[in-house]
Amino acid sequence: MIAYPLLAAHAAWHGPLALIHFDAHSDTWNMGDDLNHGTWGYLAAREGLVDPARSIQVGMRSPDPDRHGFMIVDANLLLDAPMAATAGRIREVAGDGPAYLTFDIDFLDPAYAPGTGTPVCGGPTTHQAHLAARARRDEHRRR
Repeated sequence: MIAYPLLAAHAAWHGPLALIHFDAHSDTWNMGDDLNHGTWGYLAAREGLVDPARSIQVGMRSPDPDRHGFMIVDANLLLDAPMAATAGRIREVAGDGPAYLTFDIDFLDPAYAPGTGTPVCGGPTTHQAHLAARARRDEHRRR
């Protein structure tokens, strides 16, 4: 949930941000005004801190059926494609404007992050997560 106040601070400076969200869960559940670990993405979009049209959620294994305008790359798509392809897709969606990248530990398969509070099987290995981060970095450097 630390992402929400950080998003608010960055959006106050830069305006609405692209959100690049690596996680097993969408964190976009609509529970009214209740801010918690499952609602911060919904609230950030509703309040204009992020631009859902320029935002992407990667590695989802329990997404919110209501996408709220976010692009979803679920774990199956992520793991079936080269990480460079996912990095390119992130670039296409997020564009050149200001972006906020967040990486939740449960993005990883619980075999690699057993201490997470909300484990969901079927996620990437630590090596695949490293490749995803490195591919995103390399894609960013090409700009």
